[in-house]
Amino acid sequence: MKIKICAMLLLCACFLACKEQTDEELFDKFVQRQSADEFLVLQTADTCPLESLDKDYQRIIEHHENDVFLFEKAKSEKETRWCIPLLACPLTEDDIAICMLIDMYKMSDDYFESVMYENIKRKANTAADFWDYLHESKENRSEIIQKIRDWKGLYTSSEILVPWTEEEVLNHSFELISETDIESFLFRKDSDGVLLTSCNYGKKDKFETCPIEYWRIEGCYLYVYPYSVKRKANGIKIAKLKIDKENNILYGYRNNKKVMYKYWEN
Repeated sequence: MKIKICAMLLLCACFLACKEQTDEELFDKFVQRQSADEFLVLQTADTCPLESLDKDYQRIIEHHENDVFLFEKAKSEKETRWCIPLLACPLTEDDIAICMLIDMYKMSDDYFESVMYENIKRKANTAADFWDYLHESKENRSEIIQKIRDWKGLYTSSEILVPWTEEEVLNHSFELISETDIESFLFRKDSDGVLLTSCNYGKKDKFETCPIEYWRIEGCYLYVYPYSVKRKANGIKIAKLKIDKENNILYGYRNNKKVMYKYWEN
């Protein structure tokens, strides 16, 4: 009898040892990892090749269907011993969850520059600006989490961006359909072949700015920018989903946010 009991206990121990941990259990184990060092350095896909990341970290970000608990963990302020290279402050559980979500959905550098950094004062143009903003208030953190959700919507969307042609832009006008914002463009080419656009920006019932800016097409994106130098980070990026010529409506994305423009040929 004693032999049978010992055998059963051994089998149970083996079963528990072999039982695969859930991603949530892996996350908890990962963020609270112990070490002889004062801090652990978090390597993310932004700084390292995917195959060189910590195996637990890598496994979590490979399972898109389990992002629900990551969005929940993104609200946790529990401290950890992890830190990011060149940043002194230790990360909290929510910081690590945000890093994982960004890596899970392969957030583009362009989206990070044009959307994630919006409203963030860039003191030294380093990641420290982002984390300082994130830690200032719960409102800031909620804003960043929502932007990650917006990016997830783009990443998982089945909608296909269609490349622009010059004929669809040149000598055409776009007017943003919005209850609050004013944005319109008149695209043209001057006698020297320079691509220019007359712009209106502002809020409804308020003063509008009317600058002359530049435009160009690169694949699926139409760029509008305030300098003749091609600076993507300082401009507007418009992607096209489709043009409804019957109703004169352009459906697309403006800096990765879905929009509609009134669209017509001049």
